[in-house]
Amino acid sequence: MPVTFAAMLAVPAVLAFVAGTVLVWQGVGARDVARRDATIVHSEHQVSAAITALRAERAAVAGARRPGQARAEVDSAVGRLGSILAAPDGRVGEVASGQLSRLAEVRAMVDPAAMTSRYSVITGALLDLDASFVAELSDARLAARLTAAHALSRACEYLARQQDLLDLGSAKGGLDGAELSQASEAAVLAANWPGEFTAAAPGEDPAGYSAGKLAEVAARFADSADAAASATVDEATAALRNLVIVLVAAALVAGVVITVVLRHLRRSARSLRTAALDIAGNELPETLSAIRAGRAADGEGPRLPAFTNAEMAEVAAAFESVCDRAAGAVAEQVRLRALHAEVFTGMARRAQSLVRHQLRLAEDFERDGLPVPQPRRFGRLAARLRRTIENVLVLAGTELVRERAEPVPLGEVFAAALSEIEQYQRVEVFDLPDAAIAGAEARDLIRILAELLDNATSFSPAEHDVLVQAQILRDGALSIALIDNGIGMSDEEVLGMNERLMNPGSLEPARSARVGLLVVGRLAERNGFGVELLGGDASPGVTAVVSVPSGLVLGSRAVLAAGAGRR
Repeated sequence: MPVTFAAMLAVPAVLAFVAGTVLVWQGVGARDVARRDATIVHSEHQVSAAITALRAERAAVAGARRPGQARAEVDSAVGRLGSILAAPDGRVGEVASGQLSRLAEVRAMVDPAAMTSRYSVITGALLDLDASFVAELSDARLAARLTAAHALSRACEYLARQQDLLDLGSAKGGLDGAELSQASEAAVLAANWPGEFTAAAPGEDPAGYSAGKLAEVAARFADSADAAASATVDEATAALRNLVIVLVAAALVAGVVITVVLRHLRRSARSLRTAALDIAGNELPETLSAIRAGRAADGEGPRLPAFTNAEMAEVAAAFESVCDRAAGAVAEQVRLRALHAEVFTGMARRAQSLVRHQLRLAEDFERDGLPVPQPRRFGRLAARLRRTIENVLVLAGTELVRERAEPVPLGEVFAAALSEIEQYQRVEVFDLPDAAIAGAEARDLIRILAELLDNATSFSPAEHDVLVQAQILRDGALSIALIDNGIGMSDEEVLGMNERLMNPGSLEPARSARVGLLVVGRLAERNGFGVELLGGDASPGVTAVVSVPSGLVLGSRAVLAAGAGRR
């Protein structure tokens, strides 16, 4: 078997083995946790039995009865505790073990009142031990049941203490102050059990339990926890056993299936390789040539034969997608060529229109018998014609000749920009800051402002002026805002044009109506200017903001120095 197919077999096999090992490890962990919980529940059951037996022996002592049978039951219950006294909380287990070790000493006492009090100390220590076991349970359901049983066990203990004190007082003819205080404290503590019980067993109604039934209910909850813990252990063990069986069977089946599949994949891979080489060497070049020649325009590449194997079909689809991308790229080149032709055709028509306008103006002067045409109008037409032709050079990627290198005052920059548009009378320029632009970049800034002002006056009503504001920012940069109240642009158009201004080098050309903005983007990128359009569906007109970096903005001293140099 080739190395590639062997690797295909080895990798999933290793991954499956690792995954199976993890699942088995998790199953063993779940079984161990279930066994630990079952051990804790059983230990709690034994501790509860010892508490009940001690309670019966204390009742016999307080009631002046013979405790022989009760002591035998206590000895049996305490003997069964054994290692259970090693509680999760070592301190609690040591306290309980220490109190139980004094049980013989308590039984040797002759004062029933003192014996009753010492019995209560022992049962209290065992109740604390019982609570420490409940806190160590991992299963929330078992913990809730044992918590309810523990609450009832404490209630039974406090009620039994109260009753034993009353029996003691009846036997000796009354209780002293300390004993009365203990009886009252036991009554108060016994009254708190419903809250703790309800929190652990919200579906139970503590009001329906009489004091005589609390021990029975506590035993019921403890027995149900014991049964649930045993069932959980059985379920975890069965789940682990079934998991091992399933994993072994799955490994055998997977080995057979992988062998059969790999054989089929080898045959399919050979067929796919032969067909792909044929397409790459013959069909794809022919398809690309047809798209370039205009005989095919859908941009769809050649197709492989159909494969019944799903994996080979996916590989074939991926190869066909690559062919489609190649054909689509060629079709996109053809489309871009057509769009570029449209752009330059539009530019040429704009230049032709300006020339015709200039010729008509000359004919008007000749018809009216004027010896000299209006030089200002002819100058503006010539400037616009020159700017249009220069725009073609910018779009073609040609670097324009920079005519001056000294700084240009900002006022001259705006004057030059206004001289290149037809409707210069509609532009209102507010107070300009006393600054100048570095001469090497000033010419391109003039042409950017001219294009933006030309657009603003062309796409806004004649009765509305175009407003221009400029200010020097804190970092020394120059910000220029050109505001019109024209037809405006939609949100989508504004977003698209800003994207184009940020990426003017894209192969996607603008439509002829937006060529000026494409020129603006090219010039801004060349000089490090920032240009952004503001507006959208909710805004009348469009605001164009031009940002000139601080390194290209010179203050008033530089302006004066430049002016002195020119003089």
